[in-house]
This record gives sequence, structure tokens and C-alpha cells, in this order.
Amino acid sequence: MRRPVIAKILPLPNHLREDWKTRADDCLVFGASLAGARKMHLNADLIGYRIHGSNAYANNTKLGDPQAFFERQIVLDRLMHELREHLRIPNSAVEHSHLEFKTIPNPTLKQFHEYWRMLQQHGAGNTGKLRAAGTLIKWLIRSRYLTAHRQTQTYRLSASNLERQE
Repeated sequence: MRRPVIAKILPLPNHLREDWKTRADDCLVFGASLAGARKMHLNADLIGYRIHGSNAYANNTKLGDPQAFFERQIVLDRLMHELREHLRIPNSAVEHSHLEFKTIPNPTLKQFHEYWRMLQQHGAGNTGKLRAAGTLIKWLIRSRYLTAHRQTQTYRLSASNLERQE
């Protein structure tokens, strides 16, 4: 993560540190999203993750418990509120999440569903939701199917240009 992005989101307020001591990477990921950072997915193992006997997350048997899920949602809401305040982002910015979706070069169906759910829960009125839903669907189709088609065409053009030069 680049230093300017970290400088925007850290340090976390003291009252949040206890909530996030076992999942501090989530603070960085969510904070980077709200700070406007561009993220990329690398499909490679770049770190080793050692699970030890006192690991607070990997050994947690309560993760599937509804009470634990509810408490996690409260902690997430508190983090998002603090990050929005720290970054001076109005609450209405969630209504523009469909625009953030367009910054993902090749969104997965899982990402599409996450943004769709966010839009339905926190989006604008019905007209705004409809317009934003159209943006999500259009970008998913364009990025997944049309981009792959264009790359194939570009490759063919490049290959034919090389043949002509030789």
C-alpha cells in the first residue's frame, strides 16, 4: 500500500483499536477503498500465514454464530463511520458506490453481488437505484465480455501487423 493512502486512513482512533486488533488488515482494505485507492487482485500466494494455538481469528469457533455476526456488523458500522468522518466523506457517498464498482477492471460475480446488495440497502430512491443498477450491470458485461473480445481483436491486429513487417 502506498504511503499517501496509509497517511489518509491511519492512525485509527484509540477506541477502535480493540475492535480491530485481530483483523487490522480489514481496516486497511476498507480504508483504502474509502480513500479512493486503486486495488488489484493478484492470484498468487505472496505471504505465509501461520496459525498458532492462540490465534484469535482462525481458531474462533463462534464465527458462524448469529450473535457474533451481529457484533461484527456493529464493529464494521463503527469503523465505516469513523473512516467516513476522518476522510470527510458524507454518508450519502454510499449512494455512489456504483461508480466505485466501475473502477474494478474485471469485477467478479461475487463483487457484483456485494455492490448490488450495498446499492439495494443504502442506495438512493427508486429512480437512483434503477440508474445505479443499470451502471453495475453495464460495467459487468462490458468489463467481462467486451474487454476480452477487444483484447483478442487487438492481438490479431498486432499479429497481422508483425506479419506485414516481416
